[in-house]
Amino acid sequence: MELQDCAAVDSVPHYIPPQETAQDNALAAKYPLAILSPKSHAFLNSQYGNLARQKNLAGEQQLSLHPDDAASRGIHNNDRIRVFNDRGSFAAVARVSDDVLSGVVVAPVGYWAGR
Repeated sequence: MELQDCAAVDSVPHYIPPQETAQDNALAAKYPLAILSPKSHAFLNSQYGNLARQKNLAGEQQLSLHPDDAASRGIHNNDRIRVFNDRGSFAAVARVSDDVLSGVVVAPVGYWAGR
């Protein structure tokens, strides 16, 4: 490849801000919690999410949230909850913990719909 072939590629990438952020006051008022979705140790992304052995290893879908966020929503540890936004929803078991910052919830990825 010659150097001139790269001329069409911008040498300095541009920052494109996210479209949905806590700085959007209307959206933040409607959905004040940010969700983090780390990888589950039982699945390879969503692969194997339908296998009984892996589902048993992973256990039920969980959502960890800070005690202040749980209290303001009337959620207790081990409650079955529905997590949702305008794009979709899923069911999970609440895990109330100081390990999560207020304003953030954590739900491992990899579970199939209907799990």
